[in-house]
Amino acid sequence: MEKGVHWKHWILGGVASLLAACGGGGGGSSGSTSLTLSGLAATGAGIANASVTAKCASGSPLSGTTDANGSYTLVLDGRTLPCMVQVTGGTPSVTLHSFAQAAGRVNITPVTDLIVAKALGADPAAAFTAYDATQGATVETGLNAAKTYVATQLSAITGASIADPLSGAFTVGDADDKVLDALGNALSAAGKTQTDLRTQAQTGATLTGTVPAYLAAPAGLTASAGSSTAINLSWSAVPGATGYKVYRSTSTGVVVSGSAVGTSTSTSYSDAGLDPSTTYYYKVVPTNTVVTAGTASSETSASTSAASVTTSVTAFSPTSGAVGTSVTISGTGFDADPFHMQVKFSNNVAATVVSSTATSVVVTVPAGAVTGTITVTNTLTSTSATSASSFSVSAGGGGGGTTWTSRASPSGYVLAGLAYGGGKFVAVGYNRTILTSTDGISWTSRSAPDSNYTSTKSVAWTGSEFVLVGDMLSGGGNIPTVATSADGITWTRRAWTSSTSYDSVTAVGMGASKLMVGTQNGVLATSSDGGLNWTQESQSYISEFTGFAGSSSTRVAVGKDSGYNGVILYNSGSGWTLVSGISGFVPNDVVWTGSEFVAVGASGAGLGNAIIATSADGVSWTKRVLADTEIAAGFPLQAVLAHGGALYATADNLSNKHKILKSTDAGASWTTVHDATVSGNASLAGIAASADRVVTVGGVKSVTLP
Repeated sequence: MEKGVHWKHWILGGVASLLAACGGGGGGSSGSTSLTLSGLAATGAGIANASVTAKCASGSPLSGTTDANGSYTLVLDGRTLPCMVQVTGGTPSVTLHSFAQAAGRVNITPVTDLIVAKALGADPAAAFTAYDATQGATVETGLNAAKTYVATQLSAITGASIADPLSGAFTVGDADDKVLDALGNALSAAGKTQTDLRTQAQTGATLTGTVPAYLAAPAGLTASAGSSTAINLSWSAVPGATGYKVYRSTSTGVVVSGSAVGTSTSTSYSDAGLDPSTTYYYKVVPTNTVVTAGTASSETSASTSAASVTTSVTAFSPTSGAVGTSVTISGTGFDADPFHMQVKFSNNVAATVVSSTATSVVVTVPAGAVTGTITVTNTLTSTSATSASSFSVSAGGGGGGTTWTSRASPSGYVLAGLAYGGGKFVAVGYNRTILTSTDGISWTSRSAPDSNYTSTKSVAWTGSEFVLVGDMLSGGGNIPTVATSADGITWTRRAWTSSTSYDSVTAVGMGASKLMVGTQNGVLATSSDGGLNWTQESQSYISEFTGFAGSSSTRVAVGKDSGYNGVILYNSGSGWTLVSGISGFVPNDVVWTGSEFVAVGASGAGLGNAIIATSADGVSWTKRVLADTEIAAGFPLQAVLAHGGALYATADNLSNKHKILKSTDAGASWTTVHDATVSGNASLAGIAASADRVVTVGGVKSVTLP
């Protein structure tokens, strides 16, 4: 029974629902002091502290008071049955009647009130005032017909009736109780009262003329995603309803007519067969045998979850070929954007993805590939699949020891930095990507130190460990990332600062026995013990650091000021000092070759002429704009490497072209040794070398020598 709402259903003496107390007993025409009338007076909730009066065929009236639950007991004490019973009280005050042919249980409810009115053919209140044996006989004569009449009228309004309203047992929430709740809802919806129904019942009129058939709206309708193809609904039961219709739309304003998407005999429904990642709107309509469409619920909505994507490799053709052979891989769960697809041959060598659809990927066999299975990864959905059979790599293809080889990036995300040390390459980038390789061709993904950051900005080898730097996730007291690793595999986050207000750490380097890191908002910190303890060093020139380098005695930092002008600083033990005479040069990287510092960049913060600057001591610098014969304008230099007595520098046009330059005369002159146009991000942001291979990484390509 719906406690706390039924008081609204019955105004001016109207009541919506019935509760009955336990009890029973036999009777007859003679009284006995051991016989009682007892039960529960209720209008949904019990009528507490109300006056109950019984008038019998003989004897004085009996009076009592209901308790806090609406229960009452009257001792007949010699009175002669039948008796008419009246309750008056409650908030708002009501007056209801009932009738007892025998001692025992007597319910006093709006339904018993209607039965008495019909049996009398008159107002029960007036009859009660003058009640005597004659009035009792009149009620008894018409009682069975009155019960049948009220049952028929209840069924017409609510779709159900009550088997024994006068003395039957009721349980809160049972079927009879719900009929009473439904009648109360119908009265409220029609704007009528118990008095209106009682007046019609006296004449035996059709009550639906006063209170039409009605089912209230389901309350509390909620919707939640059950899966990528199903939404689960639930709602509160409607008194009198025997079923529910579910209506659905993909836009607001659900129309509750026509065919429903489903039905339910309970207060829940699972709507299946839906599209993934789609919002659906719902309303629920109650029904019973009389009301085919009750009042619709309020509208609610929910979205199905994204589809669970499964990547599979079903075939590839041809099944063998040399390096450079075009191979079409068939399967499921692929993506139409080639940038989201990564294909690796059995020794973890990434292949160049030429094109892709949802069911096929076209690649070329990469240099360094060996016979074995092929693994396809959709980086957008983070799903992978490996072929069941092997691709046979035949002789031919490849490149010589002096040939630069363009390879697919080992990562599905943009890479931002590369370092070599301890016999291993380490590449880092967006989405906490960390990769390691012993040959610069076959790469293995490694776990990030934690998940409290998004992107790694740079990585360096100090001579004994790798150090990576990056950003942070806002909130939660996080600091920008600095982490160290002896092997590039296991990483430890370092507490380089206690402040959570700093921006991303953008540069890292080693010089003069100090590890240096710099942020995007000009903070510079150093460590002399491998990152365990840190000291902030004061400088007021660089707003965003782009690189560090150092000799045994002098450290150099490069970057941009707040106006995006290039800055070079040096520190020989007496603090950071601004280098003069480099206006028009924005450095992106710097390296110590063993005999001089070399900084590379451009004439502006964006596209511009490629520029290098060199210094033997970090104090006095010589700047030179590269000639058009060395590199065309619009290709700023991004990264620089000193290796094997030569300098290498990467450049790109911030679009789809990149270049690699080489100098064998300490930067005095440069030659373009690799020039390529690619499909996608062409950046080559990191460059490093082992004893026998130079490697660059960045966007969609990795380039190696050999």
